[in-house]
Amino acid sequence: GVINYANTVFAKEDASQKEINDATDALKEAITAAENAVIDTLVQKIKGLPDCVTDANKDEVEAVEKAYDALNDSQKKAVDKKLSKDDITKLSDMEKAAEVADKINILPETDKITEKDAAKVAAVRMAFDLLTASQKDLISTEILAKLEAAEDKLEELQEQNALEAAVASAIIRLEDYSEAKALSDFTDEEKAAYKEAVEDGIKLFEDLKNQEEVATALTNAKALVHNALKKIEDDRVAAAE
Repeated sequence: GVINYANTVFAKEDASQKEINDATDALKEAITAAENAVIDTLVQKIKGLPDCVTDANKDEVEAVEKAYDALNDSQKKAVDKKLSKDDITKLSDMEKAAEVADKINILPETDKITEKDAAKVAAVRMAFDLLTASQKDLISTEILAKLEAAEDKLEELQEQNALEAAVASAIIRLEDYSEAKALSDFTDEEKAAYKEAVEDGIKLFEDLKNQEEVATALTNAKALVHNALKKIEDDRVAAAE
């Protein structure tokens, strides 16, 4: 090969200047040819970039981007000359889209998402929202669905936590209500009946699906306590007659 030929010439102690020049030129031509081959191959890969980034082609896309980024300025210019304006724009857009796709893919699996991941998910959403419309189109629906699933899971967790907080608050309000309404001179039997009404009211807060149901349960629970107290009072009046 050219390299062996050049090495042989350069190793000769009695090599003529012409031999050295010829070997040098041959070596330069070989290097240029090799660079051109690399450039041509990369150009074809850039032109063949897929329509969007998917889990299946993400590594391939990133390899093309890294190969382009590894070129020096003159090599990049040589590549750019062989590409259309649309190809150059797509390469740049694909690189930005791939960066966001990577951020989406490193999010925890949906079933492992917790509220601690809220800031991370929000940051990824912001990164996606900052993309241009054409860059967003380069991220597959498959990958974007992972981000949306993470957001849905967080919303579900936040709603559940809010619901649990509302239930806890409502139970406290019911207990405060029952204490305020309780008679100071309850007999043991009356106290037991009243306590049972409060406990029945608390049971109304089980398996609720939203805060509207919590509000309804609190109203109904207070009604149970109120009715229990009224029965005690009515029974006292009846016993006194």
